[in-house]
Amino acid sequence: MKSKRIDQATRAELNKEFLKSEKRRVLIIIVLMVFSISFIPILHSIFTELIDNELNQRDMLGRLTVSVFIFLIFEVLVYMRFSYMQKKNILVSRIIPYINITVELAIPILILISSVKFDHSLFPLEYNGYVFYIILIILSALHLEMNVSILAGIIAAICYGFLSYWAIGYFKITENVPQLIELYGARTFSLILFGILSGLVAQEMKKKLLRGIEFQQQQKQVEVLLGQQVSKEIADELINNNDQVSTRIIDAAIMFMDIKDFSTWADTKSPQEVIHYQNQVFSPIIDIINKKQGVINQFLGDGFMASFGIGSDDKKYVQHAFDAGVEITRKMKEMEKAGLIPATHVRIGLHRGKIIVGNIGNDVRRQFSLAGKNIIIAARLEQMNKELDSQYLISEDIQRKIKPDGFSLHEIGMLKLRGIDKGIKTYRVTC
Repeated sequence: MKSKRIDQATRAELNKEFLKSEKRRVLIIIVLMVFSISFIPILHSIFTELIDNELNQRDMLGRLTVSVFIFLIFEVLVYMRFSYMQKKNILVSRIIPYINITVELAIPILILISSVKFDHSLFPLEYNGYVFYIILIILSALHLEMNVSILAGIIAAICYGFLSYWAIGYFKITENVPQLIELYGARTFSLILFGILSGLVAQEMKKKLLRGIEFQQQQKQVEVLLGQQVSKEIADELINNNDQVSTRIIDAAIMFMDIKDFSTWADTKSPQEVIHYQNQVFSPIIDIINKKQGVINQFLGDGFMASFGIGSDDKKYVQHAFDAGVEITRKMKEMEKAGLIPATHVRIGLHRGKIIVGNIGNDVRRQFSLAGKNIIIAARLEQMNKELDSQYLISEDIQRKIKPDGFSLHEIGMLKLRGIDKGIKTYRVTC
């Protein structure tokens, strides 16, 4: 299932690039045709001797104009269709490029026949037609399919060979016919070679594109994995700076949580039951933390450490951290009442202040880490819930920055926390 998802994702990305490439290819053809339509009449009006005036009739000019107009309409419709598919993220059928290239190389037969009759010479066939087919074959590489370019070369060779045979008969040429056949035969064969070469180019372009898509997918996976450990901004910094992040002091809210009597409960259960229970408990908690723009930095067996405000522009991170704690306690009660989990009593400690963030380790093992006294205070507050038989404790530094919104805060007073010199004014949250 995993590889199938990867294939579908790769195909979707490749389809996006194909549509972009096709639109560029069609746009180039449209520009070239518009330029030709504008340039050739100007050239003929300046150098009138290029045209046999006797044959420069309106019906010939009309046929040429109609032929070019049909070709342009087809290309415009193709461009509009690809634009629509790009907007709607529609996957292009694999047969579409083959149909497009066949029509694109067949329609110019009408244009070249009209041009030859209009000029009353082989000039359009020897230069305009040959060069035009070469351009179309080269641009076929933008289909990103080797077989399409090879088909383009074959169709162009068939069309050019037919036009050459028709032109020699149309002008009833009797002199130097073997030389003309040799010349046009060589050009016809060269168009097939151009198709093969364009196919090889298309194949290399597709390989490089697939490698680029694979790299982007891997980078997204790395971003997802990092995003589970740090904020998006920190993850971007780690990726862009080759796994390095500047060590700095920032203000953040730190939350510690654990499950009361988890070890005693787990001793009587099977490993499968323990893992199932942890998944049931932590899955909604993770969603709550993410919704409040926090990050779970570390799971600690039956609990975790989460941070709010690190590397983000969340100016309400303290309120969001407090609200996350409230939602967690409420969610556990809801799940317990619904019978989704056994009786579960979580204990939460929340504190804010200056902390140190940065990478710790070496090239073999490195981890983005948080350090500082304020992290220890948050951990000690969570532990104090056991002594106070409480569920959710916050420090005064949190209390000053929040609005309880209907939840009661009961001042406990100054608590002496282990390892902390000064007492911490603490509040109990009643949810």
